[in-house]
Amino acid sequence: MLTRDDLIELIVSHLIKEGGAKETVGQSAAPSAPVQKRTANAEPRGRRFISEYEFRRMIKPGISRIAVPKDAIVSPLVLDWLILKGIALERE
Repeated sequence: MLTRDDLIELIVSHLIKEGGAKETVGQSAAPSAPVQKRTANAEPRGRRFISEYEFRRMIKPGISRIAVPKDAIVSPLVLDWLILKGIALERE
């Protein structure tokens, strides 16, 4: 039986594979400003944002600590979720 997280992962991977949704609710189909594509050699700019979805994918059964970059932005939902699960957050 698929869990909620399994379904989310399937949907996200399908959307990424298909090139994303063409339009979302509240947005017109008109083209917007050109999107800059990141090349393989390009470094990401700024601080990294780590969402709850990404943390759920990083956590393995039995883990008690997880390390993130020192300047990473961690969502408040993640902090609450880590406290609930008893997992310590280490900034490196």
